[in-house]
Amino acid sequence: MEILSDLKTFSKILEDKGYGGLYREKDGTTGTISEILKDYLSNSTIKKITGNDQLEMLSCLGWIKNSEVRWECKLLVKCIGAKFFLDKIMFEKIDQDGKIENKFEFNNVTIVTALSIKGAVSMLQKREEKV
Repeated sequence: MEILSDLKTFSKILEDKGYGGLYREKDGTTGTISEILKDYLSNSTIKKITGNDQLEMLSCLGWIKNSEVRWECKLLVKCIGAKFFLDKIMFEKIDQDGKIENKFEFNNVTIVTALSIKGAVSMLQKREEKV
């Protein structure tokens, strides 16, 4: 289910759920969700992008037990016109060598149904205990 939101609403809801940290987009753009989406809108107009585009934003959620192992969060966001919707959230546990140890994907999510960061981390820890 797609829920299209303007930039301000989209960013605010995700930030309220704890996704307010810094992100890096595939092209190297860094900043908050709002900053990256603003940059995307200004650049996509110049590039004449057709409107079914997907942004992949990556953020580090934190390091595990003072090691080099970390959890990363990827948000896949689609843009139609100047409206956005969340397509997928992925959480990856990355080892000290940069390899993915564990991965969880949440498909068909919306900004409304997406778990908060705290909720997601709690779920990831529980799932990992079962593995």
